[in-house]
Amino acid sequence: MMREDSNPDSILFEPDQRALRWLQECVGLFFHYVEEVAGESRVTEIDLSETTITDEALTHVGQLTGLECLSLDDTNVSDVGLRQLFSLVRLKRLELRNTRASDAGINSLQQQLPACEMIR
Repeated sequence: MMREDSNPDSILFEPDQRALRWLQECVGLFFHYVEEVAGESRVTEIDLSETTITDEALTHVGQLTGLECLSLDDTNVSDVGLRQLFSLVRLKRLELRNTRASDAGINSLQQQLPACEMIR
């Protein structure tokens, strides 16, 4: 939904509540799916970029033992969440641009997963 501001050159966008509810439901369904398939090795790639993934939810991602590629770009994932990924021994690529993860946290994960390319 758009509305005009007092400045004739600006247009402000107000969030459509239905669209926000739909987006929240989609994110919730995705996280439910991750919980359901945790422990299964057939999931090899997940792109969680620009989502509301939490450190807590990464507990379930860490159980996807066949995961080879994971993108967490532009999320609020921190070092706490990265520790949940130590078990992903098949991980070949992890994208961590624009996260709250520190260099120390990423280096710690790199030590656990030496074959994994960490993209910062």
